[in-house]
Amino acid sequence: MELFETINTRYSAKNLKTDAVPRDMLEKILDAGNHAPNHYRVRPWRFFVLSGGARNKLGDVMAASQLDRMPDAPKEALDNIRALPLRAPVIITVGVDKPVERK
Repeated sequence: MELFETINTRYSAKNLKTDAVPRDMLEKILDAGNHAPNHYRVRPWRFFVLSGGARNKLGDVMAASQLDRMPDAPKEALDNIRALPLRAPVIITVGVDKPVERK
């Protein structure tokens, strides 16, 4: 499949497998992410692999963020948001350690 076809036909799946992700597959994914290019060639990516109870903590943060934006949000809506990270057995989050610009 060509790159643009892949990008243009991708979709977000609602129903995810609950199978554990093998460690060697996670390592391949993280290694590929570490090789993503950036302007400064410093690989500033920081990956966090969330599983188990860490997914619950992420759900709590997501619900709190929604509540900050919508103080009148119904409890059911917040519970639905809180449950979103529990759909997948593993979540990889990405942060960036912003490089200092060279002068």
